[in-house]
Amino acid sequence: MQWSLREQDVPTEEALASNPYDETRWLEYAEQAPDNDFKEAILSRATATLPASTLLWNAYFEAVFGDRSKLLNAYRKALRVLHSNPSIWIKYLRLLVEEGSSEIKSVFDASLFNVSKDYHGDIWKLYLKYASREAPQTAARIYIQFMHVSIELGTDFEINAYDMIDTVLESGDATLVRQLWNNIWYKRIPSSELPRTLAEYCLNKCVHQLGDEQLFNDICDDLSLRYDDLQSEIFTKKADFYASTDIHRARHFYSQAISHAKTVSQVTKAFDAYVNFEDSNFDTMGEYELENRLDIFEDLLRKRPFLINDVRLKSSPNNVDLWLERASIYDNDHGGRIKALVDALMNINPLHATGQKSLVSIWEEYAKIYLDSGDVNTAILIYSKAAKSQFKDASELASVHIMWTEALLNVSDEAALEHIEDVLYNHIPPNFKQVKFHISSMPVQARVFKSVDLWKFYIDLLKAVLDEKNLEVINNKMHTAYQKMIHLEVITLRLIFDYASFLKQQNMLDRAFSLYEEALRAFQAPMAQYELWKAYLEDTILQKSANENRIRDLLEQCLSGVPLPGHLVKNIFDMYIDFEERNQMPIKTLKLLERAIAYLGQAIQGPVMDYSKQELNKIVDDKYVFQLQLLTRIAQVKDHQLLRSAYETAVQDLHYSMPQILDLGLRFIEFETLQKEIVRARSLFKHFTSLGSPESLLFAKVWAAWEKFESEHGSEELIQDMFSYRRKLSRVFADIAQAKSEVNPMGFVKGETKGGEIKPKHVENPDAIDLDMDM
Repeated sequence: MQWSLREQDVPTEEALASNPYDETRWLEYAEQAPDNDFKEAILSRATATLPASTLLWNAYFEAVFGDRSKLLNAYRKALRVLHSNPSIWIKYLRLLVEEGSSEIKSVFDASLFNVSKDYHGDIWKLYLKYASREAPQTAARIYIQFMHVSIELGTDFEINAYDMIDTVLESGDATLVRQLWNNIWYKRIPSSELPRTLAEYCLNKCVHQLGDEQLFNDICDDLSLRYDDLQSEIFTKKADFYASTDIHRARHFYSQAISHAKTVSQVTKAFDAYVNFEDSNFDTMGEYELENRLDIFEDLLRKRPFLINDVRLKSSPNNVDLWLERASIYDNDHGGRIKALVDALMNINPLHATGQKSLVSIWEEYAKIYLDSGDVNTAILIYSKAAKSQFKDASELASVHIMWTEALLNVSDEAALEHIEDVLYNHIPPNFKQVKFHISSMPVQARVFKSVDLWKFYIDLLKAVLDEKNLEVINNKMHTAYQKMIHLEVITLRLIFDYASFLKQQNMLDRAFSLYEEALRAFQAPMAQYELWKAYLEDTILQKSANENRIRDLLEQCLSGVPLPGHLVKNIFDMYIDFEERNQMPIKTLKLLERAIAYLGQAIQGPVMDYSKQELNKIVDDKYVFQLQLLTRIAQVKDHQLLRSAYETAVQDLHYSMPQILDLGLRFIEFETLQKEIVRARSLFKHFTSLGSPESLLFAKVWAAWEKFESEHGSEELIQDMFSYRRKLSRVFADIAQAKSEVNPMGFVKGETKGGEIKPKHVENPDAIDLDMDM
């Protein structure tokens, strides 16, 4: 390079001559150069003197940047010395990629060999970018090389595995595809969705583009080994692959596809593919071969329901419904049905049985095969084995004993009764009161004696075998059974009522009444007491020969015993009141009405059970009905003082609703008016109208009645006083409403909570009068 030394450069040259390794002076010298050629010459000398200086080389690259040839030579010279410098390699590689140099692959390989692995990622990004532009053969080798190191590079690569597969397939070289596939399959491509979907994609591509049998089988085997749920589909693909070249191998793989199916969808697809395959080959077969293949084909079609059932059972081996379905497929083939049911009993875990039907259904179907053929002894043997096996619930074992007993009826009634009585009476443990029917801490065989269904079946069986010859024996058995049920605490109200009905049909009323009394001692719940007393009293009262004192005594026992449900007890009081009325006992009737009112009031204040809102409303309504009846009957005896006292008590009862209070109030006023107690009536009007706002529709009838009352019994002045009082009440209730709205815009009244019940705070009306009937 031609350049002339300037006079002002002499001191610098002299300094560099004395110290040629001064990097800073070389850089300053280059910066002071008058032109780029002078600068290039200085930096060429500098890099030759200090070849390991990255700063000098970078300055040199900048000086020759405009000349690509010089720049490439500069990179080559620098890399001879700085062969491990990643930044120089990357700059050099970028330049080569842009230039499209033919030597670039060897340069990439050299850079990866010389640079530390920490910087390989940046180089591979350039390398893969370069590969996407190259011929498929070259790209394939680069991709394969990349896959060897992909795990070490991390996840910063946006690699599209599908594009890689497509690129390598374009090379047409099955060996390269197999190498790439092995690397993809056994290594992990960062940020990819591999390997399942890509495997299927690659499989289809290989079949259509290369047709390489070995590669196809390798990919199939890899996919099948890794994904067990895809085995059926893979075998179907294998079968399709060989369908046109090797019929025997295709059939083998179709069979494998069916046998390895994991879902109904898979077995259906594999089966349909097999059927289509066989159907397509019928035209090419000879007569003898066609006949054999048709036989095989028909057998295959018959197996289709079994194949689907097999798949379902593989995923749900404890599903009773599926095993029953399998048995039903055999239809009239008793041997096949028996085998399916025996397999079910051997494979189902009784404690984990599922399905809409229980394990009992398996035993039932098993025994039914022999019962239908008249082999009762074998059916009974099957039930005896079932009774010794395990069940999820004791109710299932009870069902087995019921079916066993029904089978014994084919032998004799005595045999059936003997069996069921043995189960119910002879296997009761001493601690039977601690045994709970639905608690699984004990074997089902130790709990079955507490099965209500089993006892009910026994009672029904006794009724069924009852005739004139064994009347006394069966009646005694039934009585013993009910005594035992009560003793074992397995009796239900329905059984009590059924037996009572039976006894009445047999004209055994005394025994029916004894049954009611025993049940009343056994069932202490309010609802049970009510149902029992209602039935007992109805049967007693309907009895024409019943003693009055006995009926009255039973009614008293009923009402003085366990408190009955308040919303139902009206029926009992009505029964008692009707009885006393028929016996012309008016005083007792009055006392009963008072008692009924008090009883219902106590039911509200101290409930014996949790009442719903509707039930509480019914109690109040029933109490109000009794209240009206009481007032009517007192009025009939014409004791005015007693009636006045009854009205006073009624209108102050806090249980009644406001409409009921107002109705009672108007009745009270009417009574006082008839007694010419005008002042008292007017005071009552004033009291009842003060209970609510005059603007309320609820009080309209009271105000109308007062106005009519004053027009008939008052004066103009009293009418004006009434209207004045009404205006005053309107202002008072308006002020109360305003105060409430200011405290709570939603208009809710705060309540006091006690025992889960919310009661509104009582709002005192300053203008309300005390109900003083002694005025």
